[in-house]
Amino acid sequence: MSSLGEFFDAYLTGVGEVDRYLSPGTELSAVSGSGYTSVTVDQAAADSMSPAVRCRATARRCGSRPMSPPRTPQTTGGRWSTS
Repeated sequence: MSSLGEFFDAYLTGVGEVDRYLSPGTELSAVSGSGYTSVTVDQAAADSMSPAVRCRATARRCGSRPMSPPRTPQTTGGRWSTS
C-alpha cells in the first residue's frame, strides 16, 4: 500500500515524482493547485482474477475527503507502477 500512498501523494500534493509510478509511455501530470497537503491510503483490495486494485484514500486540505479511484498496477523490471 505504500506505493499507492506515494503515488497519490505525488499526484495530489505535487510532492515527489508522479512519473516513477506510471507505466512506460503513460503521461499524467500532478494536480496543480489542489490545496491537498497529504494523502493516506486507508485500504486497498485486489481481485484475484484481475490486476486492478480498488483503494480508499483520504486526502487532506481544509478537511478530509474520502476517495476511491480505481488504479491498475503493473510490474516492470521488478518495479510496480499504475496506469
